[in-house]
Amino acid sequence: MARPTTKVDLENASYEKYQLLMQTLDAIPEEAKTAPFTFDISKQKEAHWKRDKNIRDVLIHLYEWQQLLLKWVEANIEGERKPFFKRGV
Repeated sequence: MARPTTKVDLENASYEKYQLLMQTLDAIPEEAKTAPFTFDISKQKEAHWKRDKNIRDVLIHLYEWQQLLLKWVEANIEGERKPFFKRGV
């Protein structure tokens, strides 16, 4: 799929990718969704390797980023000049 160039294209691509994500998640057995990842992360230094231990953790992380973005967009639409990240972060 080509990169969206209009608002309608972006909305359609978002919908299609969301549906694909839901289909993929539905195909995963429930016990696998909360099972710990089995690959070796002992040498990884990034924080997410310690935080995201299973598929559920990754999805919650993505959800929280989405909420942060939506609150930022809403505040700016309402005229509140708000930085995406808090100062000092």
